[in-house]
Amino acid sequence: MNCLEVEELVPAYLLGALDEREQALVEAHIRECPTCLALFHEQSPSTAFLSTVGDSLQAPPALKQRVLEMVGTSASPNMRRGAANGIFRFRFIRNSLRQPLAATAMALMTISLLGLSVGSLLLWLDVRDLKNQDSRISATLQEQLDQMQDENQRLSQLLFDQLDLAYVASMPGVSTIMLEGAEAAPKSRGMLMISPHATGAILEALNLQPLPKDKAYQLWLIADGIRASGGIFTVNETGYGQLMVQDIGHITDFQTMGVSIEPAQGSPWPTGVKVMGGVITTAAFP
Repeated sequence: MNCLEVEELVPAYLLGALDEREQALVEAHIRECPTCLALFHEQSPSTAFLSTVGDSLQAPPALKQRVLEMVGTSASPNMRRGAANGIFRFRFIRNSLRQPLAATAMALMTISLLGLSVGSLLLWLDVRDLKNQDSRISATLQEQLDQMQDENQRLSQLLFDQLDLAYVASMPGVSTIMLEGAEAAPKSRGMLMISPHATGAILEALNLQPLPKDKAYQLWLIADGIRASGGIFTVNETGYGQLMVQDIGHITDFQTMGVSIEPAQGSPWPTGVKVMGGVITTAAFP
């Protein structure tokens, strides 16, 4: 028996899978061949471990013979060449790993590849976290900017409204009538600024509660018990609102006025709670 045959049979010998004849041939060759003896000692620990793993699994005694007969009779030439090539590659790798420098180089190469892979993964995670953090910061800043723009527009509109009211109130011949809060809204206040010809007016309301979307405030002008709508308006979150009163005739024809809570589209007559009221007197007009 030559070295090539012994190398193939050493694992089976260590596992106790050879018959008596093959076992005797392997033992005789190992006693005379230092190379195969070294291979025997090299594979002994690993093979011993494998033998303990497979103690509970025992192949039938005739299995090996049947497999060898089947391979010998039915295997195609391509299968035999593939098996031979596989054995050659296995031996080449095994012999390479026996060399200390080759084993060390392969170990260093493996460690380097693992280090690069881990480093790339950590870098990718850091970049992803930075992108997510940047997106959250950008979204928060954009939201704050939108809120500031909305507040700026509201304040600008309020300023323009106040300037308009100041301009109207300072015009010659403009009359001013005050409205007081009713029981339902005692802190509310109002001011009706009437044009010199008493054909139009501007109502300014303060300290009213913001209403749901389906509700609004409605101004009523009253003459001899007959109520005419002066228009509907809403207030902002601070309780401030304005209403332009037009196309209602001469305001001096009315004696009193009031504000009530009505449906958002308005009502033909008062149906809700009164929140403000005032008296229109001829003494208020120049």
